[in-house]
Amino acid sequence: MAAKFGSMTQSFLSGDKANLHLPKGYSELGLSSSSGAGDNSNSGNVKCRCFRFLTDKIAGFYNGVVENVGNLYEMGKSDPRKFFFAIKMGFSLAVVSLLIFLRAPLKNVATYSIWAILTVVVVFEFSVGATLNKGFNRGLGTLSAGGLALGIAELSNLAGNFQEVFIIISIFIAGFCASYAKLYPTMKSYEYGFRVFLLTYCIVMVTGSSTTKFFQTAIYRLMLIAVGAAIALFVNICIFPIWAGEDLHKLVVKNFKGVATSLE
Repeated sequence: MAAKFGSMTQSFLSGDKANLHLPKGYSELGLSSSSGAGDNSNSGNVKCRCFRFLTDKIAGFYNGVVENVGNLYEMGKSDPRKFFFAIKMGFSLAVVSLLIFLRAPLKNVATYSIWAILTVVVVFEFSVGATLNKGFNRGLGTLSAGGLALGIAELSNLAGNFQEVFIIISIFIAGFCASYAKLYPTMKSYEYGFRVFLLTYCIVMVTGSSTTKFFQTAIYRLMLIAVGAAIALFVNICIFPIWAGEDLHKLVVKNFKGVATSLE
């Protein structure tokens, strides 16, 4: 007998037909019938993607390091002077450090030892000529600044309670004069000397609390700068010296070859 509309049998039949249109894996209540398997699959995919991303980054970093090492090797192979320059720099720093550790004659030299190391790092250049130029500028700037600082220190003692004010004003005047003078075209080659002058003058004036302290700071700084510059010059000149004239000669030859090729 056919089921009447609204009867229990009709309701079940309607429900069965509706269930036919549900997506696969979902129940009538909207819940996935295989939710556990789906979650496990999604978490597995996330872990796989994270692992692949991490391995790609590590592989990229490794390949970049290998490529850079290869480029550095090729650079040293094409121009061995760069390799020897790096060796000389390390050797100069090692010698300066050794002399600082052997400080038996001067007990207070370790306090100002940073100036010898800074001198080697700053003065040591690729060619001998550039090293001589920077060493001359650094020595001239330090000597002039030290002498001026000692004179200003003597005058600041006469200022009494206004000694700090006098020192600040003198630093302003020195900074203005040196910064303005180095902009003059003929002084362009002495720009590094002016920078050293300002650095030395400010440090000596600020760190010295008395005339004796001023004198001690200036003397130790000048002495250690002379030691660092002497070591840098000795190593750069006596151990595999690199002259800028060689590069100039090679450049001239290369240009003449280019001219000859264009004329042909």
